[in-house]
Amino acid sequence: MTVTWAEELARHRIWVAAIAPGFYNTRMVAAMPAKVLDKIKAKIPLGRLADPNEIGHSVVYLFENDYFNGRVLEAGGGCVCREAPTASLIPVLAE
Repeated sequence: MTVTWAEELARHRIWVAAIAPGFYNTRMVAAMPAKVLDKIKAKIPLGRLADPNEIGHSVVYLFENDYFNGRVLEAGGGCVCREAPTASLIPVLAE
């Protein structure tokens, strides 16, 4: 969606970007059981949750950069918490 909007709105000098934050320290996350938090942290290459200020720095980066357009900035400590779309197709392709 960010790419489509960026292509459509660039001629009006409107930049489009998004942030995909990973897990970061909030009251809601702090209320999670310690075992669950430990599992989450184990999947993050940096081994920790983000501080809200770190996500804020990402927002500042987007506002200060006039050439970042049509993209999603992933701020997840190196963790991409999603399944690769092609992984679900492997059994189908093997048939």
